[in-house]
Amino acid sequence: YADSSVMRRSSYNELFSGDYRIWVDRAAEIYKEAKEIYRDIYDKAMISHERLGDGVYKTTYENGVSIIVNYNETDFYMSGFSVKGNNYLVLKEELR
Repeated sequence: YADSSVMRRSSYNELFSGDYRIWVDRAAEIYKEAKEIYRDIYDKAMISHERLGDGVYKTTYENGVSIIVNYNETDFYMSGFSVKGNNYLVLKEELR
């Protein structure tokens, strides 16, 4: 967990940060967020995966949950919803 400058000019120079104290809280937040989504889909079959636009994909599961991922820097707009750049949106129909 040493300061990141220790890795400068080493074979680990490409690492963003070796000092976990900088990112551990954010990693815990992301884990909690993913855990909530995973709870609804972990045992459900994926029934479709479709491209909605350049860099935007929608995956739908058998219980009606869909996850739209926008891999672009810019926001994606479609009738009824929008997905911010480099983000995702979870759509839940009535869970079966």
